[in-house]
Amino acid sequence: MLDIENMVPVEADPPYVPHKKPYRTYCPRCQIVTTTVTHRKCGLLNLLLFILCLFLPCFFVFCFWCKCFKDIEHQCPECKTPVGRRDRI
Repeated sequence: MLDIENMVPVEADPPYVPHKKPYRTYCPRCQIVTTTVTHRKCGLLNLLLFILCLFLPCFFVFCFWCKCFKDIEHQCPECKTPVGRRDRI
């Protein structure tokens, strides 16, 4: 796929990164080296815990509110392009 405005290839899925905290990396869209910004998002682990909560309702609170179960997405602070993702599963 190609971004028509900037003529830069757009990546479908950001690659896996082992970092939980922001790190320095190259942004392919801005073409600069920058420190990422992290955002937590619900992923496969949250879905599996939700299904488990259907059988054990006492754990429902942890499913979506606890940060430790969420995936971490790293974005470029300039253009907000995802440059990496740390999946919990």
